[in-house]
Amino acid sequence: MIENLNKQEILSVLKRNYIGRIGCYFEDTPHIIPITYAFDLESGHIISHTREGFKSKIFRENPIVCLQVEELENLNNWKSIIIYGEFEELYGVTARKALHIFVKNIRPLVNTNDSQNVAFVSDISHSTHPDNQAMIYRIKPYRMAGKYEKEYNDVMSN
Repeated sequence: MIENLNKQEILSVLKRNYIGRIGCYFEDTPHIIPITYAFDLESGHIISHTREGFKSKIFRENPIVCLQVEELENLNNWKSIIIYGEFEELYGVTARKALHIFVKNIRPLVNTNDSQNVAFVSDISHSTHPDNQAMIYRIKPYRMAGKYEKEYNDVMSN
């Protein structure tokens, strides 16, 4: 049976993951774009980065976005959340602080979830260099929703 997640469960899914999909709308066409993100528990914002290009153009044109994140064990055991929010481009010291939070939060998740050494994640901090044409941004949530399905095995019936 499919059930609703409460706010704490939604935030837990958001904190445990770092890959999601942003839904956005541009030139009469919906788009779904995969991103790497970090959730900043203190501010409640989702932090990410991208290079100048199609994604940055979309976000600047229409800053209303949604982020979908899922945890999928199998077809009968999953959680899926959607965060509705507003894109905000960051600059200067604010961008640097956000990038620091991004690196600090994502490193342990990649190490745990993917069993990989992520020393390279620190190199992302160089993406704020003007020659790299990188954009640091956050999504400020204004609504959250989530669903889950959990298969229950009746061990007594065996």
